[in-house]
Amino acid sequence: MDNFVLTSYYTYRSDPQRKNKVWNNDVDSVRNLINSVTKNKVHIKIFHDCFYDIPNVDYCEFIKIKPYKDYTPNIVRWIHYYDYLKNADFPIEKIFMVDATDVEMLTNPFDHLQKNVIYTGNEFGKKMNDSFLLKNKRMKYIKIQDYFDIINSADSNDTLINCGICGGYYEVIFDFLKKLTYYQTNYAKGVHKQSVDTQFYVYTLLKHFKKNIEQGSHINTRFRKNEYQDNVWWKHK
Repeated sequence: MDNFVLTSYYTYRSDPQRKNKVWNNDVDSVRNLINSVTKNKVHIKIFHDCFYDIPNVDYCEFIKIKPYKDYTPNIVRWIHYYDYLKNADFPIEKIFMVDATDVEMLTNPFDHLQKNVIYTGNEFGKKMNDSFLLKNKRMKYIKIQDYFDIINSADSNDTLINCGICGGYYEVIFDFLKKLTYYQTNYAKGVHKQSVDTQFYVYTLLKHFKKNIEQGSHINTRFRKNEYQDNVWWKHK
């Protein structure tokens, strides 16, 4: 059965999480991630709309897609991952989905996973009651009726969840993506100027998988600290 990392790199629309930056057709932007994953002899699949004539190599596959332009790149990636897994004609055991340009694999995580657990990144120094989940200009785009009830149900002292790293066994990840993309396709269509990616991600985890979440210093380094640490699975910024 296959284990692999999924990531994405899109240039079709600006990225609201990067001050509406439009990414260039630059494969070197994902080179650190590719090298870190393949060095650990793990397969990586890169969904993209721009890398022409770049051959697949050992452990690395480029998957050209046509984006759904009604969604921002950080939303549409989850829809593409779900579509891919839904239509896969080969057995899959474990998956990680990570950001393309600021994440690196430090140690192979796949031997450490337990069934029914969703392993997620977090943001060192921030708590679950962080204001951007509950109050700022993005909130007018959140139309899910029980969103604020669900977010407020979290332990405010827990470290803030980050959607740049997410993985686990196929069954629980597929179920998570099915629910997440349901909310995204019903409530994030046409929202282009503000990023609501983390809001939908955290909401789905807390509403449907609250007892299944695992986060911590063994999964990712301290967010934005540019650290390389032994016995940590992923570096995130």
